[in-house]
Amino acid sequence: MLKLTLLTLFLFSSCATQPPLVKPLTKKSLVKVKKPRRVSANPKDLITHFYEDYFTNPKETEAPLSKALANLNQETDQLCQQKAQGEVCGWNANGDPYLDAQDFSDKLNLKTSQLKVETLRGSRVKARFNIFPDLAHKNQYQREITYRVIKENGHWVIDDIFYPNNRSARKSMLETQRSLQDKSFSLPKILAFSKSEKLKTNIKSIKKDVSFNSYKVAGKNLNLSLKAFPGPERFNQLSLSCDHCGISEISLDQTLLCQSSFKGLYRKVVSTKNNDELSTLFKQARFEEGIKISLPEAGHEMRIETSPLKCDGLGGQQIRIDIFIN
Repeated sequence: MLKLTLLTLFLFSSCATQPPLVKPLTKKSLVKVKKPRRVSANPKDLITHFYEDYFTNPKETEAPLSKALANLNQETDQLCQQKAQGEVCGWNANGDPYLDAQDFSDKLNLKTSQLKVETLRGSRVKARFNIFPDLAHKNQYQREITYRVIKENGHWVIDDIFYPNNRSARKSMLETQRSLQDKSFSLPKILAFSKSEKLKTNIKSIKKDVSFNSYKVAGKNLNLSLKAFPGPERFNQLSLSCDHCGISEISLDQTLLCQSSFKGLYRKVVSTKNNDELSTLFKQARFEEGIKISLPEAGHEMRIETSPLKCDGLGGQQIRIDIFIN
């Protein structure tokens, strides 16, 4: 009876998660209000006209993107809506892409920005301006953004945007798409979970081990461990185990430990979305016989099972949760 009660507690509350806070948009977000396009005789004119309009009336100014870049941006946004599950996602989601900043002066306008535009080689144009011209140390807020410009249907348009530190709009969009389409589990996310649970890890030898291992002593004869394999940078399977030695049935402490740890693992590594359907499946399943659940949204499957332990002759019980790519 005790075992049934503890397992019911685990099953009913395993996947209840809180959606993450979404970072606020910047003062001037990417706008979608179209206005008649100004005729630009050359790439320099295009960027000059764009910033003249943008600094004057940002809410009614749309960047003249090429068809390929606009389509790539739209595809990325759609993928973010489908798979990012509330997290900040996309090239322009966490700042103003035309200022390369999350914040800027309320006094910023065309005159105070000190905008300078120059033509570079290969149809590239560099824009220089200051986003905090009213501050004493304004030089540290100087921005340089380079635009690759092409001619499309008789008009000059922006085909890519380059930022310092080898960043670009097109590169950011493609990396976002690859990240969202990859079903495997990343080492940074696993390490973040391990740190939150205060687990000791094999991070120093992970390349040699080609797997990730971590553990902690959570109480008397009670241990928590997480394994991920194969590695060393991305992993196809996670295995979370809650072991309790010296007992003949699943204990309350063991159940609560595994419940709490699994919620954190699922939210931090697998999916941030509150999966009500998964919670319902948990409630309907017979835990002691083993559960295998499909997670189609995340592209994974999950298996939960219990098994006896030897524990150096003490005996014991293990709750093990495996999450793997289907």
